[in-house]
Amino acid sequence: MSYTLSKRKVFVILSIICFLGIGFFLSPAFAEDTIEIKFGYAPPPGMSPHEAFAKFKEVLEKISGGKIKVSLFPAGQLGGDRAVMEACQAGNLEMCASSTQNASVFTDAFRPFDLPYMMQSRESAYEILDGPIGKEVADRVEEQTGMKVLIFTEYGGMRQMWNTKKEAKVPADLKGMKIRAVMSPVEMAILKGFGANPVSLDWHEVYTALKQGSIDGQGNSIELMYIAKHYEVMPYCTILNYIWSGEPAYINANFFNSQSKENQKMILEAAHEALIYGRQYAKDNEDRCFQKSKEYGIKFYTPTNDEMKKWREAVAPKIWNQFKDKIGKEKIEKVLKAQGVEFRF
Repeated sequence: MSYTLSKRKVFVILSIICFLGIGFFLSPAFAEDTIEIKFGYAPPPGMSPHEAFAKFKEVLEKISGGKIKVSLFPAGQLGGDRAVMEACQAGNLEMCASSTQNASVFTDAFRPFDLPYMMQSRESAYEILDGPIGKEVADRVEEQTGMKVLIFTEYGGMRQMWNTKKEAKVPADLKGMKIRAVMSPVEMAILKGFGANPVSLDWHEVYTALKQGSIDGQGNSIELMYIAKHYEVMPYCTILNYIWSGEPAYINANFFNSQSKENQKMILEAAHEALIYGRQYAKDNEDRCFQKSKEYGIKFYTPTNDEMKKWREAVAPKIWNQFKDKIGKEKIEKVLKAQGVEFRF
């Protein structure tokens, strides 16, 4: 059998190969002018940060006509907060998100917000972050991390105190309880101020620890507790609103600055729409999760004015003073003053 090809057959084969090769490189998935933004973060679908980021993807892909593609990796698919922030810093991810508490490993810009009763309400937080203080914070983050803050979303709303044992009306009711904490000296101090015993524990261990009685509770938002189904093992929740937790979205500054002015404008426009959408979703979803948790049987308790005074006085301004040198008392005063709260150390 002869394997010799005629010149005509060789020409036809080469033509087909060239055609397929050109088609491959000109296909939408590989076109030179298509830009992919890989975006990793911990909140799962259903939580307000993810829904805001999904809106960002929707808007940006629409207004760019598909020129910019956003690939979302929620629920810690690419690792926790620290892992995705490190990847974004290194340029291996174009975008990431992290809670303000966990971002403290990379920047001190958010530290005033981690203090108890620093934010009087979520609306106060929005006003501050949308104003001059928010601009200072964003500039500080970029200076220290090489990442730009694109969207100031929130991590499920204000933080409440949950436990497995009893209705906690005053701080004395938490005495002796083992309450889960992240590796944050501020959070440890808050829980000690409330009279609890803080126990550092990774998030993925918390549900089992609550079920087995290794810990007795945690401080977290209603939205997160419902979506994570932690309400199944913690029947008591005291409405304290003692911390507002943010979940900013960041973009690698070198990547952003390398884009055309047109692309930068579209990214910022999509971020703005996502911000507005995400904030409304956060409020509405907190209400939904509250109602669903009540239907399940969660016993929510709202302290009286006298009881709330005891909660506040247990940590503020004591912890403000405790961390004033590390955080900067002028920064703390500025955030409080922006909310009409006068305080001098």
